[in-house]
Amino acid sequence: MEIEKGFPWATGGMFIEDIKSHGLESLGIYVGDFEASNGSITFWAKSVERLS
Repeated sequence: MEIEKGFPWATGGMFIEDIKSHGLESLGIYVGDFEASNGSITFWAKSVERLS
């Protein structure tokens, strides 16, 4: 997980990308900030789960 300098300003927009086909060991999801705004949060994860 990376939290850029400037957090906790609101992120302009986030995306979730399926990266399973990239062959990265135990990583399947990348979450990033498509606006590349200051204070964004980006991270890699094995999976995501939808909550109600």
